[in-house]
Amino acid sequence: MNYWFLYTKSTGEIYGAPYLGSAEEWTNIPDGCAVLGPFSEDDADAAVKDAFANADLYVVSNGMLTRKPDADTVLLQREKDAKLTELTNAYYTALAMPFTSSASGTPILYSATQEAWAEMQKQLLMNANGIAKWPVPWRAADGSIVNLDEMQFKQLASDLRDMELAYLARFRSIEEQIKADTTDSPEKVESIAIDFSNLQTTAPTTP
Repeated sequence: MNYWFLYTKSTGEIYGAPYLGSAEEWTNIPDGCAVLGPFSEDDADAAVKDAFANADLYVVSNGMLTRKPDADTVLLQREKDAKLTELTNAYYTALAMPFTSSASGTPILYSATQEAWAEMQKQLLMNANGIAKWPVPWRAADGSIVNLDEMQFKQLASDLRDMELAYLARFRSIEEQIKADTTDSPEKVESIAIDFSNLQTTAPTTP
């Protein structure tokens, strides 16, 4: 298997995706372009392999693959962007997980979805306006019904909000770590732990 690189003569920029395959010759060369290769996969050096994986970070200069001066900065930002995406996905996944509340007097798992939060606010508004009455039959995460009086229901809403604020604080803390890293090591950014576990606390038992 051989590596091949098609590049523009005027700038040395690698054109399209590098090729790795069995071809021993490259004859279909667009106007204004040239090819560099073949490089045997068995004995290709680190620059060839890195250029194959990150073609946009290299140019061909004097018949050689040359890393661009800003390659480290580009790689670092690329890793930061990927890590921020991973963080955002983990954050929203954590927010949707059931949370524990002892508002009823017993630790119970409840839904923490945005729909549950909206329904909880709606229920509070209806009760405040006399449209609905206490106690409120509220569904736990396992589908069972928990009857909550006014103080208990407000405690449940408070517990949910506290849980969301804890997740948000953890999100912002990790986000700051990712954005603040100014080293030239993408590996350091990649190693930043994204963990939303152990944030839920059981609310005090309602008297």
